Amino acid sequence: MGFSDDVTLKYDVVVHPSKSKGDKYLIVCHGFGDARIEFEEYEFLFSELVNDYSIVSFTFSKCDKKIYKVNSILEWVNNLEDVVSWIKSMNSKARITLFGISMGAWVTTLYCCRNTSVCKNICVGPVFTLHTGMKSSGGVALLFAQNKQLIELNGILVNRNFLESLINNQPINQIIQGKYITPTIMYVGGLDNIYRKTDVIMVESLLKEREVECASKVIRTGRHFINNVGAIEELTQHLKCII
Repeated sequence: MGFSDDVTLKYDVVVHPSKSKGDKYLIVCHGFGDARIEFEEYEFLFSELVNDYSIVSFTFSKCDKKIYKVNSILEWVNNLEDVVSWIKSMNSKARITLFGISMGAWVTTLYCCRNTSVCKNICVGPVFTLHTGMKSSGGVALLFAQNKQLIELNGILVNRNFLESLINNQPINQIIQGKYITPTIMYVGGLDNIYRKTDVIMVESLLKEREVECASKVIRTGRHFINNVGAIEELTQHLKCII
């Protein structure tokens, strides 16, 4: 079994080749408690982007009902690094754009601090901080303070080490420290909660202060994932004009 097979099997990778057969790749990273994003979940958008981009989606390790075995959010950053390396092993000219959804945007942002060659980081309903708006009671910090080995986060069991890794690896802190320079596009649903909207406002302000290329848009009818009818069309129209 070669490197290619290892990665595709380990992370359940699916590739939709670009119609142009060019060197642009869009890597899609799912959110917490989810798994590989199917083409059909964002079909209106992906049907447009696949003209120029090969769309790559995969599942972070242990997301098959075993998230409680994940000891650090950095494991998922390492998974993304494996997928990027796999693409570049097949195409040395590959130009990578990341598409992170919810906590997937947390992962893509941390990865961009490692690899500044990423062309763009597109963040949908992003989570950049440990705000109390998570469905868990009081947010991650208070859950961690319970001092239990297994703790329920948004209805899913995780271990205490994972919570500690979230506390220690918040994307907002990397941005404040000037470690993040990737051109960034952020989308937040008008129907999403105030905490995610605040995350986007804070990050955009910080990036502009540091002269990092960035833009944001509120998709008026969008829910958290911005793939509901009406919202996905607005997202597509905006993104295809600037990507």
